[in-house]
Amino acid sequence: MQNALVKTTPQSLQKLSRALVITEKLLEDDNPLGLPELIPYRKGDKWGFCNRKKEIVIACKYDWVKLFDGDFAIVSNNKGTQEALPIMVTQNGTEVSVFFEDFRIWSENYRRGYFFESISYFWSGLQLVEKDGKFGFIDRYGNTRVPIIYDDAAYFFQEGITFAEKAGKWGLISCNGEELSDFIYDDSSIIFECPQHYSLELIEVKKEGKYGFIDKKGNEVIPFIYDDAYCFEEGLASVKKEGKYGFIDKKGNVVIPFIYDHGAWFEEGLVKVKKECGKYGFIDKKGNVVIPFIYDYISSFEEGLASVKKEGKYGFIDKEENEVIPFIYDVVYFFGEGLASVKKEGKYGFIDKKGNVVIPFIYDDGYWFEDDGYWFEEGLIRVERNHKFFYIDKKGTEYYED
Repeated sequence: MQNALVKTTPQSLQKLSRALVITEKLLEDDNPLGLPELIPYRKGDKWGFCNRKKEIVIACKYDWVKLFDGDFAIVSNNKGTQEALPIMVTQNGTEVSVFFEDFRIWSENYRRGYFFESISYFWSGLQLVEKDGKFGFIDRYGNTRVPIIYDDAAYFFQEGITFAEKAGKWGLISCNGEELSDFIYDDSSIIFECPQHYSLELIEVKKEGKYGFIDKKGNEVIPFIYDDAYCFEEGLASVKKEGKYGFIDKKGNVVIPFIYDHGAWFEEGLVKVKKECGKYGFIDKKGNVVIPFIYDYISSFEEGLASVKKEGKYGFIDKEENEVIPFIYDVVYFFGEGLASVKKEGKYGFIDKKGNVVIPFIYDDGYWFEDDGYWFEEGLIRVERNHKFFYIDKKGTEYYED
């Protein structure tokens, strides 16, 4: 079953949810890389956890593990089968819960055919589950927090709010199970488009084929007159009308006219847009062209740099369009914690913001599921070499042994 809500996945939400923790860790004298206290460690084909000195703390006996989320980590055996029921362990290795046996655990990647790898964290302390064909939310201890009565639901909460489906229509619900709006919407891209700084002051939703915006109580604030809509970010939202994208403010006033073939959301004062020429550039919140339309691909700015594609190769530019990192890479990803994953001659490595190679080009891939990405988080990233997945830190230390 496909979830009509989701336009993109929520990995960047985890970046935000961990940001304060990471900052605190970076300030610790004995932890300059900002590493978690326990790090997933692979020994042969089994996983456990080690400390920052690579001393095993939780034995390598699991087929799969997740990073710790607070006091708990989700682990599992029988990877890749329906028997791969998740277990929660504490930081001393105690297995504290197997309550999942009563439910099917859901996340968006599960819907695409994965099982344990796709189990999400307990967003706002809750996990989406299915029982007897209905959906609801449970807490870490198996208590039902949102009744299991819905036909579908978005699989995590933002500011205590998400969407659920009844009889083919969607409505707002709270993490306490309260229904906040009528169930009258076709779908919604709530939270999933630009979640790093997402505010629920206004929420884009679709009704009778058109997009508009409602508040957290379900009141219509901006009418349903648009063919597409993105979230509000930095006071403006991209919307589509008569085949073109423009930008409106929170009162529905058109601030930037409908002249673009593609719109997105503002980050660091700029937004990437596409014009009829088929090329991408950046404009500011007044519609001024800051970076011209000369690129085949362009990302949003992250940590002051944007990845761009020109003549078949990728590099990075700053907001003044200076070429900071040359166009020599086959694939590039966002900067995270000062490093970016890049691909050259068939292998991945990591560079800093000056283009210096920090971790050599020896990896076959980065690996992306709910708690991983192509960027560093908590000083770690999961990589692949010789068909084995394991974690490395920002110095290239590998938490793995055969």
